[in-house]
Amino acid sequence: MAHPDHLLKWAIEARQRSASQDLARLIEQIFDDDRRAERCAEWGRYLSWIRVRTLYEAEVTSFIASGKTGEKQLWRRDPVSSKQLYLIAQICRLEGVANPNFAKKGNAFDWLYARGGNPRYLNRPAPLPLELS
Repeated sequence: MAHPDHLLKWAIEARQRSASQDLARLIEQIFDDDRRAERCAEWGRYLSWIRVRTLYEAEVTSFIASGKTGEKQLWRRDPVSSKQLYLIAQICRLEGVANPNFAKKGNAFDWLYARGGNPRYLNRPAPLPLELS
């Protein structure tokens, strides 16, 4: 996937260099350049992160808004999940802090939520510059 500005610029350049009127051939010429192909992969990773982060935020917001996070909720007493253990370990590693070794889901949830949740989504990647020719 290419940024629309890149794709338009590259298409114009390919058309100026080629006598071909065939769109498929022009697109082939655009992506014969490894730098352009890599730029498209970078742009795709960036868009994917944005999309998945938005879905994650919506899920967390919905859960919080549902009122199901209260201290008396039965799920809070369940054993901590393997997913929570993984996220806690990742945050402890990133922050350089000791693992709190929670036994219950509720305590793990509160700790994770206070630290921003899944560390995958804590730092938004920088948008890509548009200078590539």
